Amino acid sequence: MLNFIGIGAQKAGTTWLYEQLSQHPQVKFPGGKEVHFWDQHYDKGSRWYRELFRQTTDHPAPPEGGNRRAFGDITPAYAYLPEEKIRELYALFPAARLIYILRNPIERAWSSAEMARRRAELTPDEPSNQWYLDHFHSKGSRSRGDYRAAIETWRKVFPADQLLLLRFDDLKNNPRALLKACAAHIGISTDYFDSLDDATLSLPVFAGEQLAPRAELLPALEKLYGAEIADLEKALAWDLSGWRPAPSKARSKARKKVAASTAAAPRRHALFILGMHRSGTSALTRICNLLGAQLGSNMMAAQPDNEASGKTKTWSASMKP
Repeated sequence: MLNFIGIGAQKAGTTWLYEQLSQHPQVKFPGGKEVHFWDQHYDKGSRWYRELFRQTTDHPAPPEGGNRRAFGDITPAYAYLPEEKIRELYALFPAARLIYILRNPIERAWSSAEMARRRAELTPDEPSNQWYLDHFHSKGSRSRGDYRAAIETWRKVFPADQLLLLRFDDLKNNPRALLKACAAHIGISTDYFDSLDDATLSLPVFAGEQLAPRAELLPALEKLYGAEIADLEKALAWDLSGWRPAPSKARSKARKKVAASTAAAPRRHALFILGMHRSGTSALTRICNLLGAQLGSNMMAAQPDNEASGKTKTWSASMKP
């Protein structure tokens, strides 16, 4: 029987979690990490998925009175499964416990883009800023970073107490406590993780190159996720102030410079008057002059493609502050 499912998030330590839980004597992953049944191999049928977690000679039940054994599937893509598939999963395994690790979506989006860059065999300086922006705005990246939508969809089907929400920050700062929380949630002994040394618990898995986000791309990421972070903070009653990056000195200086120049410069607006010849544009021009607009005008000779409507007048204007 499937006892627990890790549903994500992508680039939030799920491979590390899989490796750590795999060492626990009570945990088994018959399909390895990322079975991807519900999003990629659904055509195999639910019977195939059920059989994967059935007690067999390879995965026998514990002896009578022995510790409970837990079968799991950790596939980060499950976080954004459609509700109908989650309902089908619930019908098969209504008691399954769920684990969802949330990472700062700004960091997650950058890490995801970096993974895509490496898979494309591009060096760090090859992709343009636009390449990164396109990835940030892609449907896949946006949906994987929409934590609140995922939480709400899963909670429509599974009882709230079956979904354990964890923070990637805790994985980095206190991995032992995070693993013990997972163990308690899925109903296995927490003592095993007390026996591991700190170095073992802190080993990175598939970390890849740790490149900082390009400074010029951070405003776009903040714009994408700033409101969502605030919304999630309110919904979960979590302090997510650490997810909002403090502006760098260079960016702060640039913003102050723009603000200062904007405040010092007189406000001007561009006005364009578009109209057909002999349709009152001269009268409108005089009205604009009375209102304080500084107008200049010139006459353009009719071109073959506008002879039917006569001549065309254009004006450029600057409104007085």
